[in-house]
Amino acid sequence: MSRSKSLCLTLMMAAVWVSALPAHAVDSAAQDAQKEAAYQQAREDYKLYLQQLKELARQYKEVSGEIRKIVQEEGLPTFEDAEPVKEGAAASDTRIEQTDKEILVHVDLPGVQKDTIKAVVQSGTLVHISAVRKGGKEIEKWVTLPVLVQESGFRGEYVDGVLSLTLIKAGQGDKEVQIPIR
Repeated sequence: MSRSKSLCLTLMMAAVWVSALPAHAVDSAAQDAQKEAAYQQAREDYKLYLQQLKELARQYKEVSGEIRKIVQEEGLPTFEDAEPVKEGAAASDTRIEQTDKEILVHVDLPGVQKDTIKAVVQSGTLVHISAVRKGGKEIEKWVTLPVLVQESGFRGEYVDGVLSLTLIKAGQGDKEVQIPIR
């Protein structure tokens, strides 16, 4: 039985026991003493419960450290080693399609104020999208493109919470270019 359940059970048993006694059998002072003893027992049980939780937390930290050490010794990647996640084709709110000449990027941006949307192509393979939601929260997304795109001829459209970008495929790109949004 967990300590918290034991604590609750102790308190309930004390309350039932005291309330079940006839009034003439136990005077007020004796009832108060019994209540105090029950509450004192409950406090002690709770302190023991907290000590056990602290011990479990210490053990968890120790085991986690050992696992992290083994993973690093084996040369496996860890979350601390990972680069920041850039949303792209695998993100559920981002879809990328290709034709022979274009890359079509569709990003779900519900609740965004259209006039705050900025989409910038960086180095011809990365699109940085930023906007402000109607509640004032700023959002930011990165989309990695599968091929280089031209630095001009972009089209962007925001309709029904979806930003659609049409980008022209190109050979080389190393400039940063903003995409106009209609």
